[in-house]
Amino acid sequence: MLLFAIVITVSMSVVVVGSGALADARSSVVDQSAVTSMGELQSATASVEPGGGSRQVSFADSDAGVGAAVGDGGVTTVDESSGTITVAVTDADSGATETITRDVGAVTYEGDSERLVYQAGGVFRVGPDGESGTVVSPPNVQYQYRNGAPTLRLSITELAVDGPNTRGSFDDGVELRQAEPSTRRFPTGGFENPLEHGDSIEITVESVAYPVWADFFEQRTGGTVTTGDFDGDGQQAARVTLNGPPDVSPMAPGALVTTNIPQLSVSNHALIDSYDSSTTPVSPGGGTNAPVYVDGSYDPNNHVQIDGDLVVAEHATFDSNDNAPPRAHIEGKTIIGGTPGSGSKTKVNGNTQFKGVFSTTDDLFVEGKNHNPGKRARFEDDVYVGGDVTNFRDVRVEGDMYVQGDIELGDDSHITGDLVAGGEITEAGGADVTVEGARDEDANPSSPRSPDLPTLGSVAGEITATKDSVDDGDNDNPGDGTIDEIESYNNCDPCTLTGSAGGNEYYIPDGINLYDSETLIFDTSSGPITVYAGPNAGGTSLYLNDGSIEVHGDNPVRIYNGGSFEMTGDTEVVTKDATGTTETYRSQNFQVFVKPSETVNFNGKPSFTGVVHGPGGTDITLTNHAEIYGAIIGEATDVSRHATIHFDEALLDSPSRAPGGNGGDGRVAYLTVETREVTVEDD
Repeated sequence: MLLFAIVITVSMSVVVVGSGALADARSSVVDQSAVTSMGELQSATASVEPGGGSRQVSFADSDAGVGAAVGDGGVTTVDESSGTITVAVTDADSGATETITRDVGAVTYEGDSERLVYQAGGVFRVGPDGESGTVVSPPNVQYQYRNGAPTLRLSITELAVDGPNTRGSFDDGVELRQAEPSTRRFPTGGFENPLEHGDSIEITVESVAYPVWADFFEQRTGGTVTTGDFDGDGQQAARVTLNGPPDVSPMAPGALVTTNIPQLSVSNHALIDSYDSSTTPVSPGGGTNAPVYVDGSYDPNNHVQIDGDLVVAEHATFDSNDNAPPRAHIEGKTIIGGTPGSGSKTKVNGNTQFKGVFSTTDDLFVEGKNHNPGKRARFEDDVYVGGDVTNFRDVRVEGDMYVQGDIELGDDSHITGDLVAGGEITEAGGADVTVEGARDEDANPSSPRSPDLPTLGSVAGEITATKDSVDDGDNDNPGDGTIDEIESYNNCDPCTLTGSAGGNEYYIPDGINLYDSETLIFDTSSGPITVYAGPNAGGTSLYLNDGSIEVHGDNPVRIYNGGSFEMTGDTEVVTKDATGTTETYRSQNFQVFVKPSETVNFNGKPSFTGVVHGPGGTDITLTNHAEIYGAIIGEATDVSRHATIHFDEALLDSPSRAPGGNGGDGRVAYLTVETREVTVEDD
């Protein structure tokens, strides 16, 4: 279920026109009196309620007769067969489609050269060619964020003529009444809200004003709009296609998410913790919600601290050469894979601390003391082992322990809870072995937890598509030489690229190259920015050597790299408020996309606020006091020498949406269709 949901409310009003009210109205042009009359009809029809009395509407005098054509003088007609609206909802899983089709009709005022059309709650002006026009008064279509949810509402009036005729012209005035309450048409039980990712909604309006409907839908909803004779009946229509809600996968599922690696090596005072950039004021670092996912094996050594969960696909070896405890520290759960009996068991050596549940599907070897009396390995919650425990000494478990195979308790081993084994429980003969709870061997112990890693695909296709989009002259590159200055060295003092409400796209074929205090400013105060950066002569698309990038504003910058990404020396990427004075640490506002065949290197005290997307094989290295505020996704194999990742917990939320405004992004999650009947009688 989504918190960010698009709600479509479609209210179809049925207006029945009494046959005794048929006469003609003629005018040489579509004049202001006709516009006023149409506006009054629109307002009155929308305002009547069941049992709430009636509304009267007057029309301009006419004498043209029923069915007068354009060019014969002005005439106002009603035709209940002039136009239909179809709402079709398709379920992505089953492929089933629920369709609602309603005749909406139209009131048309025809002058010598133009038409005024009242239809489905809106008033449209149609040109003499029938292929152009404007909205005089829009239908009640509102696509807005309400209570955090993008909301699309349509109130549509359906016209009908009472009696044997289905078409006629108005006399001086009419009286409007609503007889029955509204009836819900969707959802009806077969399809339920909310819609899901992959579902789709099509709204098709068959109308003489179809080109105006098309323009209106495109501007108001942000959906995909097409026109044509979709059902082959010779009548043109406008169609808007709206997608289901976006995939709710987070922008980054963890601080460090590795893919396709044999082994992740983390060593020499590496730290991974968290903060939340959505809080005010922001306190970067110090939090304990920094998940780490390793799609391979894990090898930490010498003072490595993860303030969050650790999930490892294969085995792990925890080593500590420092005598001061704890030198390997996991604040959250530790979930490790592996296969019992394969020879590559999970090992815990030295002064280590696991504060959450510890689970491995492999065999387990624990040697906690590291030649320093009293410095045990400590498990501060329950422990689960999928195979045998082949060595267990100088260790303390503050909880229960469940072992699928055998366990041998060695010197200085202590379990405060129960010990349950599927095989035998033995002691190595050493002193000071305690199990404070029950010992239960040849039993049925609880199974270990299997590692569950996120599935992330390559972004290479996205990078190529972005290049194709901007590498055809259809970009927002300034013509003042700014792009050349960004591509060359020692010329940005500073350089600035700006965003816009619809998003600006820039093409930098020779890459972003910043040296020696050069600064590139992305001003997103007016909207987002997309950049394709091609590789320079050295194959690097984004290269910072003592240069810096600043993002000013709260809209995102997305850099799609054709080559590698390197930050070295005293260089930084920072996000700031719109004034450029206060650092915000909003990592989602700077995102870098890198192909699997390329590399990412942070080395020599760089500071980076943002997200690196390199799943599927991008080789990533963080070393020598590199500091990240955000997340790293890719084939990271080396995090060492005081490298730090401060994970931004805001990345776990759904992808951000634009706030407010009367316009949409083409997404729909909640749909409601209602109809109501309004009777129109001769006044």
